[in-house]
Amino acid sequence: MIHNNLIFEERALIGNQVRKLKKLGIIPAVIYGKGRKESLHIQLNLNNFLKVFKVAGKTTVLDLTTEGDSNKIPCLVHALDVDPVKNTLRHIDFLEVDLKKKITSFVPILFEGTSPAIKEFGAVLSKNVSEIEIECLPDKIPQNIIVDLSKMLTLDDVIRVEDLAKNADYEIISENDEVIASLVTATQEVLEDTSIETVIETGADSPNKAAATEAPKK
Repeated sequence: MIHNNLIFEERALIGNQVRKLKKLGIIPAVIYGKGRKESLHIQLNLNNFLKVFKVAGKTTVLDLTTEGDSNKIPCLVHALDVDPVKNTLRHIDFLEVDLKKKITSFVPILFEGTSPAIKEFGAVLSKNVSEIEIECLPDKIPQNIIVDLSKMLTLDDVIRVEDLAKNADYEIISENDEVIASLVTATQEVLEDTSIETVIETGADSPNKAAATEAPKK
C-alpha cells in the first residue's frame, strides 16, 4: 500500500518555547510507540500536515522522514491537541507502528441509506456511537465502517455491533450488544457525536479515543 509522506525535523524546543515555532507555520509533534524508550520530539510544516490529514485522517499510515533520508517511520495520527478558543491545532501525537503486527483502532462510522420508518412514522434517527473499535494490521484499517440504515423498518428496529458485516481484513472488538443506531420520536432527545476532524474545523469539544494507553510528554 502506498503511504502519504511527511517531512519532519527533530525539535530542540519544548514546553512554552514551541510558541516561537507556531508563528513560523511550524507545528510541534512527538513520535512514540513500537518499543521506543523515549518519545522523539519533532516539528513539521503545519499546512503540509493539514493537506495530508484531510485525506488520510487517523486511519491511514503516514511515512515520516527527514529531508534526504530514505528511512521512513510508519505512523498513525494518534491525537490532535486543538485550542478550544482559537480553534487552532497546537500539537500532534504520532504513534509509530509495526506494519507486521496487529493494533487496535477506533474507526469512524459512515451512515448510509434512509430508514423507511423515518418517513412512515416521522421517527428521528439517534446515532448512539460514532466509532467502532477494531483489531487489524495498520495497513488494513478502513477509512470508515458503513452502517446501512435502510434495514430499520419499524420504530423498534435498532442496529447493534453484532449486525455489522464481517470483514476479512479486520476484527470488530467493540461489544456485540452495543447499540449503534436507534429510532426515537421527534419529542425525544437525539444525541449527536462530533469527531475530532470536526473539532479542527469548528472548534467543537469532543473526546479523543486512542489506540495506545501511554501518553507522551510534549
